[in-house]
Amino acid sequence: MADKELRRMNRTELIEIIYALQQNEKELRGENEELRRQLEDRLLHIERAGSIAEAAISLNHVFEDAESAAQQYLVSIQNQHTEAEQTLKKAREQADKMIASAQAEVNLAAQRIQQTEDECRALREQTAAECAALRKKAQALPNQTPDVPPDRTNRRCLAGRGERMSKTGTIDRISPGRRFGMLTVESDTGLRKNRYAVWRCRCDCGNEIKASTKELKEKKICDCGCTTHVGYGANDLTGQRFGKLRVLYPTKERTDQGSLVWHAVCDCGRECDVSARRLTRGKVRSCGCLSSPPLKDYVGKRFGRWTVVAYAGTAADRGLTGTMQYWKCRCDCGKEGIVGQTELQNGDSQSCGCLHTERVLESMKLIDGTSVVRLETSRDKIRSNNVSGKTGVCFITRDQKWAAYITLQKKRYRLGLFKDKDEAIRARTRAEEMHEEFIDWYYQEYLPAQEPEQAVK
Repeated sequence: MADKELRRMNRTELIEIIYALQQNEKELRGENEELRRQLEDRLLHIERAGSIAEAAISLNHVFEDAESAAQQYLVSIQNQHTEAEQTLKKAREQADKMIASAQAEVNLAAQRIQQTEDECRALREQTAAECAALRKKAQALPNQTPDVPPDRTNRRCLAGRGERMSKTGTIDRISPGRRFGMLTVESDTGLRKNRYAVWRCRCDCGNEIKASTKELKEKKICDCGCTTHVGYGANDLTGQRFGKLRVLYPTKERTDQGSLVWHAVCDCGRECDVSARRLTRGKVRSCGCLSSPPLKDYVGKRFGRWTVVAYAGTAADRGLTGTMQYWKCRCDCGKEGIVGQTELQNGDSQSCGCLHTERVLESMKLIDGTSVVRLETSRDKIRSNNVSGKTGVCFITRDQKWAAYITLQKKRYRLGLFKDKDEAIRARTRAEEMHEEFIDWYYQEYLPAQEPEQAVK
């Protein structure tokens, strides 16, 4: 093999070639021993026959057979090496194509996400402008409600129709044509809801809904849902303040109790998602900056491999008990997770789990699928279900023989089938020299070569 090809190979490939050569050497030794036995048999035959010429001819045939067998073996090794190089080349080409296609898909997805965000932003601005124009138009319309003198005798009748008398003594009567936000009253349906009259209303967008007198006057319903984005009968909290929180818009999420989750911004600048139930009941008045002790600003800080991305709320927001604050973090490997503030401060959580995996693999001294620690510690250990008393030796019921095998670098080598258990154990013991050679290589060559790299890091 040329020196340039040897230099291009990495350590793993060289180790595989070395072990393959060792196996080939052992096989050649076995063949040589077999040839020696044959030669001895031929010598005995020559002595008995007493013919030196016949012995020379038989020896010549033996050498020719050995030479042809060796040539065939070398040709087979060269063919296998050529096939392995071609397979490796094809695998590398396929890997490069897959990486290129994946990168193209990622870039295309990023462009689509950016385009979608731009469209949503433009649509939100357009909707806000249309809403502002409609509000100005509604405010410019004259009040069509006539003032009616108070009549104490009609209070019970008014209450039956769901109407009330104002403080000035006039009846706040709803009549067709009156506007409430984007709704225009068309007619009375004749129905009642909690003793209040139900009206058929037309929204400026063209949709038709039904609303009671109380819902219209208390401004619980100002449109059909085209601008508030909340369901019929639900309170629109857009723009309202609760402590230091100002509600921006509703999300698509709901709590386990069915309460709508709203996105709000705090006076300190942070944004958070809070349910309408907790907002209206005064359970939440800030993003956490009013908590005792005050909420720390961990956004952008690193804890091990975690990088804090955003605030994720308290334990109560996540349906848990306690008062722990939670943060949304991104690991260096790309995965994201929700981690408690105490876990970050105490160092209980430093990654998504990849750091623990690397430390376990490092402690096992794992090289190419083989653990040096396990090889060293499992020499004298025998599993409870082992019937032979030797690791790597088992009984095959189908063949009624003892099988010996050994595993190294994710490959299992079958040492053969034996009628006698002691022969199988001896074969396994001889094969364990591979483990000893691998351990010696790790401590004498691999480990000293890694120490300068770790010192540079």
